[in-house]
Amino acid sequence: MYGDEKKEEFVTLRAGNMSYAKIAETLGIDRKTALRWGLELNPDVEEARRMLRDSLREKLRWSMESRAERIHSIWEKLGQRLENEDFSGLSAEKAAQLFFMVEAKLAGMLSPLNCEPISSLEKELSRG
Repeated sequence: MYGDEKKEEFVTLRAGNMSYAKIAETLGIDRKTALRWGLELNPDVEEARRMLRDSLREKLRWSMESRAERIHSIWEKLGQRLENEDFSGLSAEKAAQLFFMVEAKLAGMLSPLNCEPISSLEKELSRG
């Protein structure tokens, strides 16, 4: 009665945690059909969910790597400044404070929950 395209749409919508009632409304099918497909297509739905989770993990990993690279770049610049600075424009205390703040930020990159916006570090640098 319904083609494979409808079932593929069902799998995609269900993998996104849409309710059976909403799927039935969206696809223009009977709610009982949606429930039956839920049982019949559950392995496909679970596979689609796994693929979605994997994709989100990969995006997070790339985002975290990019963020770590940016923070590392700031950390290196501060390290170079401490090595070469005569400290006339930036107090040694302030430079050291910023250096260790960035170093701690790098260490915290192991946990995505410990992230502050990088812009706060950049603001600190611009204040000198």
